[in-house]
Amino acid sequence: MFFTRFAAAFTLGSALFAAAAPTPRALDVGSEVTSILGDLQGVTNAVLPEICSSSALTEITEETALPLVQKLADALTTASSSLTGLTSSANSTAGGLLGRDGKEEVAQLLNTVISDATNTLNPIVGELQKIPAVKELLTTLSPVLNTVLSTVDSLLPGVLSLVSGLLGPVLDVLKGLGLGNLLGGLLGGL
Repeated sequence: MFFTRFAAAFTLGSALFAAAAPTPRALDVGSEVTSILGDLQGVTNAVLPEICSSSALTEITEETALPLVQKLADALTTASSSLTGLTSSANSTAGGLLGRDGKEEVAQLLNTVISDATNTLNPIVGELQKIPAVKELLTTLSPVLNTVLSTVDSLLPGVLSLVSGLLGPVLDVLKGLGLGNLLGGLLGGL
């Protein structure tokens, strides 16, 4: 009789604690976002110096610029798709489980990617826009970057506020690249 009561109390207590425990999936969202953005940063760290060196050594041509800008666009599209995939499978409480330090890490990754791209492309954007195929590709970056930023903010609420603070001085340069309206709307409205 005593054992039955003990077993029933143990079972009930276990069920209560198990129901209250966060799912492992929810705990992984922050690290998955960080991993996706880390991969994006890896590509930008490889491509942006190539863009910079090729523009310094020779005249910017479609043959030199298009493949590099395409790699940048592909990396952004991959990050966007991966992040969008997380939203469909992420637990709705995932954003609240990542602490401020984790959100600051994600914000810093976004800041680095956006700032590095801006600082590299800004001096040569005029030359790049003279090449029709590259100009068209540059216009596709804005919506994809919008998806990346808005998806990260939906997965980890508050990250865009941190990014806005970090990017403040860069927003004017982003406008020159044609990304300012988008980013100003997303980041400036926070």
